Amino acid sequence: MKKPHLSIALISYALTIGVLFASFRREEVKPKGDLMVKVIGQKNSDDVIPLRSVDSLINRTKIVEIPDGQRKLAFVHIGKSGGSTISLLLRNGCHQSVDGKPCEKRRWEKYPGSPGKVETIASKRIQFYLHTPAALSGKLAEYYSRITSIVMVGRDPLERFISAYLVSHPKNVDAVNRRNQQAIADAKARGETPPVWAKYFPRRRTRGDEIQEQAYLGCYPNIDEYAKCLNRPRGDYIYNATIRIPQIEQISLDCGQLARDIIMQRDQSIVGHARWGYQSFRKRKNLFCFI
Repeated sequence: MKKPHLSIALISYALTIGVLFASFRREEVKPKGDLMVKVIGQKNSDDVIPLRSVDSLINRTKIVEIPDGQRKLAFVHIGKSGGSTISLLLRNGCHQSVDGKPCEKRRWEKYPGSPGKVETIASKRIQFYLHTPAALSGKLAEYYSRITSIVMVGRDPLERFISAYLVSHPKNVDAVNRRNQQAIADAKARGETPPVWAKYFPRRRTRGDEIQEQAYLGCYPNIDEYAKCLNRPRGDYIYNATIRIPQIEQISLDCGQLARDIIMQRDQSIVGHARWGYQSFRKRKNLFCFI
């Protein structure tokens, strides 16, 4: 069985970091109100990345004391920040919990090793779980109205993006699915419950998926090439390809602009985990963040 295509993360991680940083034009970061602005690639208005300062994201002027007995918690899963692992240790750590439907009983016990032996206080107190489907649903305001506080895990933005890039790579998606399908089949053959990590996500075949696959193939087959794309001027490198879903169509991808659109969250279909970040779930709620 082939291993997932992760050599760029395992062999040249340090080099990758250097290349990615080197691809950002080293401009001085200057405050602009509550924003910090950094320019990449060509100096035009479309390539200005707004970076929120910490103080603009956290309102420290209105601290509300919530009596512990009145505190109601939800866990917000920010993609590629360890949320899947944490959710397995929460009794209400599944998608349907937000709609009042129970998860499987004593789910934390399925977690391998000592972490799953005892239910944590967090597991007992967190009332439901929110992830990208909640953000897509348009019901975040309604969900947030039920709670006083949210719990989330923070991760270095660069590491998080690299992880999002890797998990969306078509070669990785296929390899992980093959590995997990085999693990599920082996466990069932032994009459055992499949391991908790063995999730299977069938490849959806939508127009967006076809474009994403072609972008990985022709624009940035590895993270080093993605970093180079960030510094390509608009129109500098066009990749022409054919997609077949929902119908045969010729497409032209501006690789440099596409890479910047993903970083700046202007593209909604490619490297989806990168899009649904902290800003997607930002609300005026008491926040507990673990880093």
